[in-house]
Amino acid sequence: MGTVRCKIIGVIHFVDGGEIDYKIIAVDADFQDVKSINEISDLKKTFAFSSAEAQIYNWLKYYKTVDNDGKRIKNPEKKHGKYIVNRPTDSNEAKKVIKECRQYYELIVNNESKQDQKEYKNLKWSTPVKQKE
Repeated sequence: MGTVRCKIIGVIHFVDGGEIDYKIIAVDADFQDVKSINEISDLKKTFAFSSAEAQIYNWLKYYKTVDNDGKRIKNPEKKHGKYIVNRPTDSNEAKKVIKECRQYYELIVNNESKQDQKEYKNLKWSTPVKQKE
């Protein structure tokens, strides 16, 4: 698996299984118009991404309604994705979410009693190594 440098432009507060599942939105840092894209709302101002914001929300709504073969599942309406409205989606909020999630991750990784809790019991823990640029 490779690494892609990206520019964080926002977050969507998605709900999955009754829990918040943050979706960080970013663009390739090497994209030719990256300087003009600072927020999710800027995508529509760029020809290459003019419909991207609507497509992202559409994908999040429907991606769990098909199986691995692309066939529609039974009762797909029960799997429609939901997101929380009236929450900040800007890049600063995204960076805040990333920081909070990273802190929580490190709390779990560095605390063996936390790792023994039911929801973490069968996970293998490691901390990614920061790659040199």
